[in-house]
Amino acid sequence: MSWRQSFAQSLERRGIPAKAIPAYSSGHKKESFRRDLEELRLRGTRKRPKQSPSFDPDKEALAIQNRAGAWSRLAGHFGKLGDRELESKIKNYVSDHFDYHHPGDSQQRDSWER
Repeated sequence: MSWRQSFAQSLERRGIPAKAIPAYSSGHKKESFRRDLEELRLRGTRKRPKQSPSFDPDKEALAIQNRAGAWSRLAGHFGKLGDRELESKIKNYVSDHFDYHHPGDSQQRDSWER
């Protein structure tokens, strides 16, 4: 028994005339979506997305340098506050995740190596 039929029965028990037939009897099909079946159907037919037309390698490189610079400034800030452990962890993160070389940072890098 579907919820529609049980709802109609509860209305009739309260004196409200109601009639419900199963949805499939009135021509409605079950509208369920199985993502796994859809994914299976599409497998092997998808094209790879094209590179964004607004992608600019120079802007991307600059953005990466800016992020690395921000992390480096943060490390310097914690170094000035005396938190050498956190400063070291941030420097390790920058060296592991960024290939960052800025022309004016040779003195700063030398001070980090001490």
